[in-house]
Amino acid sequence: MGSVGLVEASLLALAGVFIAAISSMAGIGGGVFMVPLFYGIGYPINVAIGTSKFVIVFISVSSALSYSRAGKVDKTLGLLLMASMAPGGYLGAIAVSWANTRVLEILVGALIIYYSLRLLFRGSREYLARRKGYNLDQGNAGRRVILHRSPKMLALSAVAGFMVGVVAGLTGTGGGALLVPFMVSVLGMKIHEAVATSMYSMLLAAITAVIGHYQNNDISMEAGLPLMLGALAGALIGSRVAVRLSPWALRLVVGAVLVMIGLRLIV
Repeated sequence: MGSVGLVEASLLALAGVFIAAISSMAGIGGGVFMVPLFYGIGYPINVAIGTSKFVIVFISVSSALSYSRAGKVDKTLGLLLMASMAPGGYLGAIAVSWANTRVLEILVGALIIYYSLRLLFRGSREYLARRKGYNLDQGNAGRRVILHRSPKMLALSAVAGFMVGVVAGLTGTGGGALLVPFMVSVLGMKIHEAVATSMYSMLLAAITAVIGHYQNNDISMEAGLPLMLGALAGALIGSRVAVRLSPWALRLVVGAVLVMIGLRLIV
């Protein structure tokens, strides 16, 4: 592809705002949107993936800082997931040359769709309950906080983080598409904490991926920089909007985005 002109750069920046806003609200990196975008405008798939990972670093930093200031990030869990995802991602990247990734993509896509439908169902139930004056979360908040910080659940989280890293390395998906359903459905975390902690935990894996892509000359700065500038603003906007959304509304947003990711993996 030729050089990116002013008009193209402006469009990429606008796309970055939109992609990062949606991604930060859903707790994902945004590669599911950026890779097809870069590939569609003429970049080879390896450059599309590498440039996407470059932008994801800044989406993660911007949204994680915003969520952290709002007090939504569980840093203990986030650091544990961050540390366990990195070696898993490295192993997945090595194994991608001989593994049957197509079968894995279908299985992972089906799993993501299953949990995203659960989120959509729960969000719809909460919305209808609120309209009738009920609160489905009443009495459960304390139990959830204790549950996901127990030694047993922290150990499970370390194993899950490693496995998520492996799957992300094999399929090219961001870890957030699996981390958010895991934290909500298995650990019992509130949706706001799950989204915020997911954005926080994917930072190290994104940085290590960028280092590898940079060494392979797989990053296009002329396309990545304008999209990154827009993404910095978009991630800040998305995270601030997410903090203000009610749990049922955020569940619907996350569920809808994860359905798209699952369908993309399957199709």
